[in-house]
Amino acid sequence: MKSWGIIIVIATGFGLGMAVPRLAVEMQILTGKPAAGSAIAVKAVNTQDSMKVEDFWANTELEISDLNQYVNNIQCHDNKKSFLACINSVLFALQKTNQHLQFDGTIAANSRRENKLDNYNEKQNLAQFINLYSDGLSKRFNFDLLWKSILASSKPESRKHILALGINGYLSIQMDPHTYISPTDYFKQVSSNNERSKYFLGLSFEKKMQRIFIRKVFKNSDADQAGLKNNDEVVSISGQKVEDMNLSDVSALLKDKNQKTFPFLVKRGDATFVKKLNRSYRVLSQVQSEVINNGNKIGYIQLSKFAYNICENVREEIEKMKPSSLNGLVLDLRDNPGGLLTEAACLAGLFIGENKKIFTVKYTDGNEEEVALTTAEQVYFGPMVILTNNSSASASELIAGAMQEYNRATIVGERTFGKGSFQEIERYNESSKISLFRTQGFYLLPSGETTQLKGVMPDVALDDDNAIMSEFDLYQFPLQFKADKKSTVTHNLMYKKSNRPSNCGSNTVKNFSEDKFIASAQQVLGCEIALSAKSDDKEQNINL
Repeated sequence: MKSWGIIIVIATGFGLGMAVPRLAVEMQILTGKPAAGSAIAVKAVNTQDSMKVEDFWANTELEISDLNQYVNNIQCHDNKKSFLACINSVLFALQKTNQHLQFDGTIAANSRRENKLDNYNEKQNLAQFINLYSDGLSKRFNFDLLWKSILASSKPESRKHILALGINGYLSIQMDPHTYISPTDYFKQVSSNNERSKYFLGLSFEKKMQRIFIRKVFKNSDADQAGLKNNDEVVSISGQKVEDMNLSDVSALLKDKNQKTFPFLVKRGDATFVKKLNRSYRVLSQVQSEVINNGNKIGYIQLSKFAYNICENVREEIEKMKPSSLNGLVLDLRDNPGGLLTEAACLAGLFIGENKKIFTVKYTDGNEEEVALTTAEQVYFGPMVILTNNSSASASELIAGAMQEYNRATIVGERTFGKGSFQEIERYNESSKISLFRTQGFYLLPSGETTQLKGVMPDVALDDDNAIMSEFDLYQFPLQFKADKKSTVTHNLMYKKSNRPSNCGSNTVKNFSEDKFIASAQQVLGCEIALSAKSDDKEQNINL
């Protein structure tokens, strides 16, 4: 049996260093010790802000031979899945080179208006190539020559990064979307670091209908101070039009760390105006909180990542609010990609108490399941709402799903992303400088139900008008979980869903927030449908 307490486990929304970003680079570690035989130091060190991921790759031993063990013209034509894996390998790499793959098997200079590839959607990118193998047209693609062309046209300092993109594109198809390689130093110095960079401007983007929109503005960030808002359409940044760019290009515009001011030309409704974003070089906390006083005194906590010591930070914020005086609490997990599962287990305890079953680990190799318990004393007993959206993933799904199953909170928002797998770290090809993050199993909700692909369904469903994002939508071969009969029966017997009463249509709270998710949470709390642990936690707790 594997020992859950000594294995470094990655249970993140997504992998890193790829052209298809996995929501965020969020590393989840379940221990303060490295795995036996591992050279990886778990303790986060200061981020090297001056280095990009390709700089970390340049310091590794990655060579073309590493790619060729997967992507070579013989293996690529073995079967349809191998062909698609090799196509995906090329597509991942080309998004770094301003080129695109044509249907005749050649590579051409990238024309922005003609290149429809979206570096957030693997499934969409492969759709135009999916039938070539069945139609007998795959032989026109010589992958040895394609990769020779890609490397010949790339900058020397980027070649190892491009090789890594190619390997990760291949692994996403042949293994699963969450198995990938990464520079070991990148993981230690950047990905596992729990603090945001001082260069973080506080906004994320999405592409809809070939246009660029602001998906989220983080509270108290530079973007927030500039007056940018969710769903603003971006026309240009610093005078550069973004209409023909993909999302990585837009992100690249903001990576000049010496530039302090970024004029944004945005459309909001029928109005077009300029908002000047000034970089402040301050570190934005992962926890933002406030007390909303408009009819009812409601605590609001926005948690953007389950980083180290987050549980303690949230406890402190709750205590500052004087929890006994609150009429309700809103925990905002929208766009939260996950983080440390130890922190998630601790956080759950703040609302349901210690030693409660919070999740179970199920290995795919048949090893015995492991149970994780909550680790913190309960500090808040009142009504509670958790906000989720399509980008709430991994550990945030565990919290939302567990609180729903314990009938401890009402979930308001969208179905969560549906990432319920975890990865463990291995050396890649015996190299201490490259780590392989391999999927080893799934974590399950207290009832035994999985979040994998399914996500967590809200009690009160809303739509945030953003593009639908789920593992099933994004990846050609999403990772499947096969539940056994015992888990299904247990789930059906133990899972209880709170019902929304009919009187919730009345506005019991005045002056709702402009954010319709928060406004709905206020209304739900005003209707008192979120269950209070004061009266229910003893009866509703799920037995181990």
